[in-house]
Amino acid sequence: MSITNCNFRLKKQCKTCPFSNNKEALVLDIEKHREIIEYLLEGRNHLCHSDRTNNTVCYGGRKLQLQMFYLKGYLKEPTHVELVRVQRSIGIEPGLSLLDGLQQELENE
Repeated sequence: MSITNCNFRLKKQCKTCPFSNNKEALVLDIEKHREIIEYLLEGRNHLCHSDRTNNTVCYGGRKLQLQMFYLKGYLKEPTHVELVRVQRSIGIEPGLSLLDGLQQELENE
């Protein structure tokens, strides 16, 4: 399982996140949705459509990715802390922005 590190600053989904159930959510065609699912399963990140700098991982995409990794048995639970634990166990140091805000949870492990 290869996991790409990327900036992860958002703490919640955008109102228009294509992975939300919001009535304001962007609607993706089936091919685009399939493409995103495939690269999320490969461990790559989906970037947030609201961040024009292309420097923020989509929170909704990450939640979906955590759920998929959990269902496939890669994670014991679908959380960011568990993702960091698994990354470190296979020799990948997560990006600092992913660790931002998780320090206390990681210290309690």
